[in-house]
Amino acid sequence: MGTVLAFDFGEKRIGVATGGVGSNPIRYGGSPTALAYTDGVLEEEFRKDGIKVEWQFFKGAGPAVNEALVNRQLDFAWQGDLPSIVHRSNGVKTRIILGSGVRTGLYLGVQPDSGIQRLEDLKGKKVGLFKGTNLHLAAVRALADHGLKEKDVKLINLDPAAAAAALVSKDIDASFDYVGLFNLRDKGLAKIIWSAHEDNFKYTRQTVLLVTDEFAAKHPKAVERVVKVIVRYAHKYSDENRRAELFDVWGKAEYPDKIWREDFIGQPLRVRLSPLLDPFLVARYKDAANESFDLKLTRGKPEIDSWFDRSYLNAALKELKLENYWPAYAANGQQVGRCGQLLALDQQPGQRQPRLDMLGVGFERGAQRIECRVGLCLLEFGLSLLEQLFSARDSGHRCGRGWISLHHSRYSRRNDLRRRR
Repeated sequence: MGTVLAFDFGEKRIGVATGGVGSNPIRYGGSPTALAYTDGVLEEEFRKDGIKVEWQFFKGAGPAVNEALVNRQLDFAWQGDLPSIVHRSNGVKTRIILGSGVRTGLYLGVQPDSGIQRLEDLKGKKVGLFKGTNLHLAAVRALADHGLKEKDVKLINLDPAAAAAALVSKDIDASFDYVGLFNLRDKGLAKIIWSAHEDNFKYTRQTVLLVTDEFAAKHPKAVERVVKVIVRYAHKYSDENRRAELFDVWGKAEYPDKIWREDFIGQPLRVRLSPLLDPFLVARYKDAANESFDLKLTRGKPEIDSWFDRSYLNAALKELKLENYWPAYAANGQQVGRCGQLLALDQQPGQRQPRLDMLGVGFERGAQRIECRVGLCLLEFGLSLLEQLFSARDSGHRCGRGWISLHHSRYSRRNDLRRRR
């Protein structure tokens, strides 16, 4: 997938491209960049300068975006890891300036009556996959960790629409895709048997905002303004109190709100909407560069560290006073850095308060059980999640049980909460 921003100050033009759905206007959701597009805030930002904002959408996704970058038709690109690594390895000079769509999910859908129950069962099967996009590497990485090489599976290059049609017509046995699979499942045309979020963070997909070196050198102030606008919107919708509003906005843009709601279960908005260029994101791009080379998708391994230019993001975070708002993650996926004040629960007078590392949130109703752990600074997310689960109306059970737990090396506490509907 890819979205591209293109500036041509000679003609007062800003262009942005992604696949999207519909026409006049094209709609898309799932990231802070999409929110900025939907609300027209970039147009508003540059209108006073007489600069027209033009959004270009490429159905060919990341590979098509690369062609436009090579032809110097675009100045910004919202693009997944694999296609951006391909253009960097081919000498296209860009800078990664903003995370916008990190830890995005990946799902495996199969036919409703299929005997495929896990990734290992895909050996010898025909599997749809949009090659050349950030779906590609994530799927191959997951297969490899489950004992399957790419040659063990018949991977067929299909875009999401074609893959969905092929799965319904039984021309393929399975398909790796994103939330579009939920539509097929809800119609009884597919079942989802694997999720990256439920397996390992390594199989999630990463998307960033890039700018060409040429444009950044000529118009650094314009780059600063673009980054600040998107960071401001990421902050607006990282508030757990806006969770329902966020999914309503995306529900009108692309997929129904219930699909986004399900995709985000157990995941803090501050994690999924984070703009940070943290060690986790850098490590995923290094992994992707190595994997692209090993799969012969690139001729060489591009250098990664200097590709990340944090100057614009750091300036925006400082100006908006958001330096400590989003949690940062290490290469291994563990939270690092400052995350605000810790809580003091059940502390007796004169007792030394132990260091609390993680907040656990769980919910159980009938056969439904959900549990996750997040950084303690995301307590508001945990409480909000419990409230949403308790008030859910899609279950016939009359009561549920939820819990909050605190964790560190020497201490653990769990509080059980019960609430009758």
